[in-house]
Amino acid sequence: MYDDLIGYAQALRLTLESISALPAESLPVWQLTGRIAAEDLCALVDAPSADVSLKDGYAVRSADVARASAASPVRLRLIGAAQAGSRFSGEVAPGTAVRVLSGACVPYGAEAVVSGEFASDDGAWVTVTADAAPGRNILRRGTDVTRGDLVAPAGTRLRPAQVGLLAAAGHGRVPVVRRPKVAIIATGDEVIAPGKALGTGQLYASNLVTLAAWCAHYGFETAVSVVPDQAAAIERCLTTALDECDAVITSGGAWTGERDLVVHLLDGLPWQKVYHKVKLGPGKAVAFGLARGKPVFCLPGGPPSNQMAFLQLALPGLLKLAGYRRPRLPEVAATLAEPVEGQVDWTQFIGGRLERTPTGDLFHPLQLASRLQSMAQAEALLAIPEGTASIPRGARVRVQLLPGVLSATGLDEPLPAWRRRRPAVVSFVAKSGTGKTTFLEKLLPALKARGLRVGVLKHHAHATPFDIPGKDTYRMAQAGADVVVGACSVQVAVFHQEDGSSDLDAVIARHLAGVDLVLVEGYKRGDYAKIEVHRAACHRDLLCRPEELLALITDEPCPASVPQFGLDDVEAVAGFLCEWVGR
Repeated sequence: MYDDLIGYAQALRLTLESISALPAESLPVWQLTGRIAAEDLCALVDAPSADVSLKDGYAVRSADVARASAASPVRLRLIGAAQAGSRFSGEVAPGTAVRVLSGACVPYGAEAVVSGEFASDDGAWVTVTADAAPGRNILRRGTDVTRGDLVAPAGTRLRPAQVGLLAAAGHGRVPVVRRPKVAIIATGDEVIAPGKALGTGQLYASNLVTLAAWCAHYGFETAVSVVPDQAAAIERCLTTALDECDAVITSGGAWTGERDLVVHLLDGLPWQKVYHKVKLGPGKAVAFGLARGKPVFCLPGGPPSNQMAFLQLALPGLLKLAGYRRPRLPEVAATLAEPVEGQVDWTQFIGGRLERTPTGDLFHPLQLASRLQSMAQAEALLAIPEGTASIPRGARVRVQLLPGVLSATGLDEPLPAWRRRRPAVVSFVAKSGTGKTTFLEKLLPALKARGLRVGVLKHHAHATPFDIPGKDTYRMAQAGADVVVGACSVQVAVFHQEDGSSDLDAVIARHLAGVDLVLVEGYKRGDYAKIEVHRAACHRDLLCRPEELLALITDEPCPASVPQFGLDDVEAVAGFLCEWVGR
């Protein structure tokens, strides 16, 4: 019966390969939050456009106040003033000062600004009680952004602070990917629209409402319809939807029974059917294709199957249509609180709730009798991938967050201090000779260009020190120093005499807490999210199980239901990691 089903990973790949982002539209900057940049956005101007004062105070020459103190104040002649956005027309000569407000252009000749708390004037003379080295309290031109700098790469989902930076960089309007309008059609003689009187045997179109709510969450406009199981009515509705919308989702009638009309009617439109029936539980009856070049998803009518097929296949397709770089639900690492079982030849998804603990998130599978209650209470989804029969309690897993319920579960609340200090950690693993280090050398500049602070933790299993025997730092450590620091004009090296192999979490918390993302190199055993770099000539099989992987960088497609990138796809991997970190 199921011989014609395709695997979930293949279905997802076919979905994303079949859909391209919609054309761009130009919007004013105040309408950009949450929108997807349609092209690389570079600064058009320097910000600030001139050297400006950071404080209310007095613009001076540093040499004039080098010896100023409360015990020995310096007096300078006051020659003028400048407000925010203006510049004093003259020049600060030796022995003179100009009163400046925060945001005022620094006058010609001035080298520093003495804060008002260390100076005062009587209208003619300024009394200064503290020194001011060159550059003190001055924001240099282009410090915030320099003309030509990349502010937001194409595919960036713009956050409020990024929108403000774009405005500072000179943008008044920005090209963004147009958001899709989605037609949602519920079919069935038993289905009625919410708000109408419910007859015997009838049910409200809760699937329709849930799908529309998901679309609203992402800002997609919807056109909703409830249609009886009548071929002519369904065909009219489909035709109208394809005329007026960018994508179509149907709910119900997706299987092969005599009353399952939707796919049969689409076959007659015609449409380019990409697949029908997937090894996805729940949600196997899902179908996908293109009609007039527009994506059409036919979802099964059972609520769990309907929502799961939407979240795992239709939603990624809609997000791809909307220009998202990573068109998937966000993921986090968690520990499995109870064992779970699936079907070894299917990909099974299980809903659950998250419990926050000092050591990380616990995923508790939901086992409620009510299908709708289980869907409503789920905070995250766990995939049991094809080829895996069970996952034991205590296993580290990746779970998908359900963003539509975050505010109801407390996950939108400010994180406790111990979580705020913890950066995202991803471990890059590979067989020796694959090119992992070379790839990371290329990846780091791409991550930095996107505004991430990145740390690297190099781990090796041998009990040999990183310090060089014979060097002074090595000799001081051997003599008993607990910490040795080497400092020069370009680098600071810190050597702690401790076991850095047994508890990498402690090493990260102590030394890398201030970064956004830590790239771990050479740690295959840990519970961190893993990205494997795979080269077929070096190693035919993967080092990691598919369920352990966050993503795969490979020179050939692999049977793993995770995002896969080529060995040269540095920018794509950087964008993927930015989305994963939440930037």
